[in-house]
Amino acid sequence: MIMIDADDVCKYADSLRADIVAKIVSRLGLEKTMFEASNSKISEWFVKRYGPRVNLFVDHSQVMDLECLRGGSLVLIPSS
Repeated sequence: MIMIDADDVCKYADSLRADIVAKIVSRLGLEKTMFEASNSKISEWFVKRYGPRVNLFVDHSQVMDLECLRGGSLVLIPSS
């Protein structure tokens, strides 16, 4: 598995370089690639583009938002 920092893919561009991401995915395969998503906008782009099974590395504070984007059903246990 190789991890790509999404900021490196879009740092010096006006927007995320979809062409670079597509080349990486086509050569390595989606299952062997993990992208670091520094914010929810980037996470949303990856999920919309590559589906809910895309490998994303997010900050722990963004995990719930990412799971909602993926369409996963979250079960919250009520506190007693």
